[in-house]
Amino acid sequence: MIDCDVAALIDAQLEAYNRHDVPAFVETYAPSASLFLNRSEPWVTGHDAITREYTTFFEQAPELRAEVVNRIIVGDTVVDHERVRIAPNVPEIEAVAVYTVRECKIARVDFYPAQEPSR
Repeated sequence: MIDCDVAALIDAQLEAYNRHDVPAFVETYAPSASLFLNRSEPWVTGHDAITREYTTFFEQAPELRAEVVNRIIVGDTVVDHERVRIAPNVPEIEAVAVYTVRECKIARVDFYPAQEPSR
């Protein structure tokens, strides 16, 4: 088992997200990572798809930022209550993100927004 500071990994991911630094953001993910929205089929899977999705997302929402309101860590699972700001005149979105970490990379994320984000 690789010794991993899962909180530091998720913090690095969030910092890259807030900088809109797609390469640094993607680097925190396992090559075959999957992102799910409300436990549906995977929204995106793999570095290439994550890169495409977030490059577009960051271009469409240049003011996009997230902050952690509360965090729970149990082993290799991190549960963040997040507040996401898309734009100054758009209401913030409350969400829960459940990160599953394997070999010190994010292997899976399950997002549960209080309301569907508009994209």
